[in-house]
Amino acid sequence: LIMATHDLELANQTDRIISLRGGKLVDNRTLESRKVKVASNE
Repeated sequence: LIMATHDLELANQTDRIISLRGGKLVDNRTLESRKVKVASNE
């Protein structure tokens, strides 16, 4: 469970980096939800 949580956090960080680079590897729907999540974290 701890490993799964760590993997999830790592995936979130990677997704955030991708979205900051323009989101080219992320589909629009996922990117939009991620922008909301990132904005709410700031």
